[in-house]
Amino acid sequence: PRVATQADEATDPMPPVPTPQCVLVVDDNPLAREMLRGMTQAWGWSTETAAGGAQALDMIRARLSEGVFPFDVICLDWQMPQMDGWETVRRIRALCRNGQRPRIVMLSAGGRDTLQFRTAQEQSLIDGFLLKPVMAQALKDAALGQLRAIDPLARGARSSQRPLAGMRILVVEDNLINQQVAEELLHFEGAVVSLAANGLLGVEAVASSQPPFDVVLMDIQMPVLDGYDATRRIRQQLGLTALPIVAMTANAMASDRVACLTAGMNEHVGKPFEMRHLVTLLLKLTGREGAPIETFALARPSFSLASPDTGGAASIRSGFTSVYVNIDVALERLSGLTSLYLGIAREYIDLLDRVEGEFCTAAAAGDIRALVVQTHSLKGVSATLGAQRLSDHAAQLEKLFRVPPDGLALMGPLPGLLELVALTRAAMKDAVQMLSVATEIEQVAERLPSGPEQRASARSFLMELSGLLAASNLEVLESFALRRHALDALPPQSVEELQLAIQSLNLDRARWLCDAQLNSLQSD
Repeated sequence: PRVATQADEATDPMPPVPTPQCVLVVDDNPLAREMLRGMTQAWGWSTETAAGGAQALDMIRARLSEGVFPFDVICLDWQMPQMDGWETVRRIRALCRNGQRPRIVMLSAGGRDTLQFRTAQEQSLIDGFLLKPVMAQALKDAALGQLRAIDPLARGARSSQRPLAGMRILVVEDNLINQQVAEELLHFEGAVVSLAANGLLGVEAVASSQPPFDVVLMDIQMPVLDGYDATRRIRQQLGLTALPIVAMTANAMASDRVACLTAGMNEHVGKPFEMRHLVTLLLKLTGREGAPIETFALARPSFSLASPDTGGAASIRSGFTSVYVNIDVALERLSGLTSLYLGIAREYIDLLDRVEGEFCTAAAAGDIRALVVQTHSLKGVSATLGAQRLSDHAAQLEKLFRVPPDGLALMGPLPGLLELVALTRAAMKDAVQMLSVATEIEQVAERLPSGPEQRASARSFLMELSGLLAASNLEVLESFALRRHALDALPPQSVEELQLAIQSLNLDRARWLCDAQLNSLQSD
C-alpha cells in the first residue's frame, strides 16, 4: 500500500476502492472524534467512534467474533495516551487477517517529516496519512484511495544528524505527563518512540514488535505489573537477554540500582532525565558510541528573552524563579522546549487540583500502597516541572508511607502536604502566565517589518478566527488551513503555535493566542 498525502506530486493513479460501508474513527479528543464522524456521516457512511486504541481493538474483536468484517476504513489519530496510533495499527493488522484488511488513514497534528522516523515496514501498515486540521475532501479521497503519493522515507541531512536518529525506543511508563516528556524529548533527538502504560503492556509490546525495539526505558512503580517483573518476563519468558533495558525511577539510592540490575536491567537513570547523560547511555547500550551528540536539543540553550530592549520583559523574566517553582531549571532539563513546558505545566496544575481528593480518599481507607504510589508520582512529576520543594516533601512522605511507624495516623501528614500543594499550584499558574506573556513579547520583538496592508489583513483574519473559536465552531479548522497566508505579518513561531492549538482543538488556548496577537498588532 501507498502512503497517501495532501501533496500534489503526480504519480500513477491508484486503483479504485469500494465506497465504505462502515467507518471507525479513533481519537482521544472528543471534539476531533465528533468532527470526523460528522464528515463521514455527511457522505452517508455508517460511522462508529473509539476514544483510544484499546477501545478500538475491543470493537474490532467484537465484530470479528460475530463474523462481521471489522471496518472498511479506520481513521486513526497518531498521538494518543497509553497506546499511540502506530502501536494501535500494528495490533489491528495482527487481528485482521485472511483478507480482512481495512483501509487505515493515520492523522497527525505534527509535521509530515515525522514520518521519516518510521520504518518502511511500519509505513506499509497504513494506507493514508493526513495532517490536521483535516480537510473534508482530503479525508474522503484518502478513504477512497484517491490521493497521490510521495516517498515519506526520504531523509534529509538534518534528521540523519540527530544522535538517536531511527533508534526504536519503547517507553514503559504509567504517568501521562512523564510519557509526554519522554516522548517529546526522545523524538526531538530523532528516536522512534512507542509508549506502554504499564509493565504488562510493555511485555506485550516487546513480544509482538516487528521490527524489534532497540532499547526499552522501563519505569519501576507501575500498576498491573511493575518494572522489575516486566523485565524478568522479557528476559526469562521471551528469552530476550540481549535487549537493553534501562530502569527509570525517581529513587536514586544505591539499593534501587542494585535491585534494577538484579532484575535483569542494564542500567539505571533518574527522573527527571538529564538528557545528555541519557542520550550518551542509549548510544552506548545500542552500540552507537561513535555517533555525534553535540546536535539539536543537546546543544540548544534554555529559554531566554531576545534582549533587554523589550521593555518589561526583563522584569517578567526575573519572576520565573520562586521558592516553589524554578522554570529555568525545568527548561534546561527539557532542552529549552518552552511549548513542551507550557503544555505539561497546564496538565500539572490539573493534577494538583486532584491531589486533595485522591490523597484524602486513600488515607481515609487506610490504603498505604495507594499513598506510596501517589507520593512517588507526585515527587517525580514535580521535579520535572521545577517544583523542587513539593518534590522533596513528597519524597519524605513516600519514605514515611513505605515503612510506616506503629500507630501512624495517615491523615496526620496531609495538612502540610495540601498547604504546599496549594502554594505550588498558585506559583505554577503565575509562572505559566508569565512565561506565556514573555514568549509573546519575545515573538513581537522578533517580528519582521510588515506593511500596513499585511497588518490589516492579519487583524481581520484574527478577529474572524477569534469569533469562530469563541463559538466553538469547528469551521475554524478549514478556515485556518485555507487562509493561513493572511497571517504573514505575524512571527512564524506565533503562527505555528496558533496552528498547533487549533489542530489539537485546544480552542481556549487558540483564542487566547488570537487575542494576544490582536493586542500586539493594535499597539504597533
